[in-house]
Amino acid sequence: MKKFKELLLLSNLKRMSPIKINRDYVPILSRYGNFNKFLDYLEKQYSMEDLDKALELTEDILDIIDSNPLFSAVTILDKEYPSKLKDLANKAPPILYTVGNTEILSKPNMAVIGTRKPDIDTQNFEYRFVQNLVERTERAIISGLALGCDKTAHMATVDMREDTIAVLPVGINRISQLPNSRLAQMIVENGGCLITSFKPNAGANKSSYDTRNQYVATLADGIFVAQCSSESGTMNTVDYARKRHRRIGCFMPDDVGSADFSGNELILKEYRHRSFAIKNQDDLDGFLEFLVSRPKKRDYQSTLLDFMG
Repeated sequence: MKKFKELLLLSNLKRMSPIKINRDYVPILSRYGNFNKFLDYLEKQYSMEDLDKALELTEDILDIIDSNPLFSAVTILDKEYPSKLKDLANKAPPILYTVGNTEILSKPNMAVIGTRKPDIDTQNFEYRFVQNLVERTERAIISGLALGCDKTAHMATVDMREDTIAVLPVGINRISQLPNSRLAQMIVENGGCLITSFKPNAGANKSSYDTRNQYVATLADGIFVAQCSSESGTMNTVDYARKRHRRIGCFMPDDVGSADFSGNELILKEYRHRSFAIKNQDDLDGFLEFLVSRPKKRDYQSTLLDFMG
């Protein structure tokens, strides 16, 4: 946890943001050999009242981390920090709070996402597809520990005793309040990892879910969408994935029955050069080839348009 206490102190100062920490402080932290020297530097910039409040909050969080042997943290200066999150540049979280095995954060992976209320056929297909994917590629499975498709993705991996990473919308000291708290425990016991950018006692809100979705999309080598409507929060994650130029596979059965696949249909239509329709288990080979294929000319044009707006 390189410079963890220093970065934690900065995060507890008023009007501080990841952008300011990454831009103004991360590049100079190596100049200060220990925490006290860095504190002396900050005393020239902040009032003692602000620093004392930040120090108190910092000690409280350190006590929480020390209270549970499974709790830890990875800073943006650590080798374990996921390299893909650095694609966010100054918006990358300076600290990731973790529970479990952080070594798997560097493994090849696949994000699996979708609605909280998939139909039973989707759940069965997703469960088998994830297990086939893991068996074939040994990728870690990333998801957001929500109900529905997220839960199925994590369970399919845990049942194989393989690696899964859950990106949380809450702090690590609030996991017990999540609907899938038992699954979170199973993930850690199985050698997986829980990660969050939120301080240990932070609860969930609309913004934290959005941040969680952004990190799922950014961490992913590729995305598999099991099922979602065009109004689903899953589309938020898909939009972040598009901006990061990730390839997306969508389950699209020939007969959807009464199930809502409008989001899957929209992805395949609007992002057709970066998406792949998956109709059955045999399409796994094609999807894996699609993930590593050279982008078409249209991809480069879309990339430019993404940055422009």
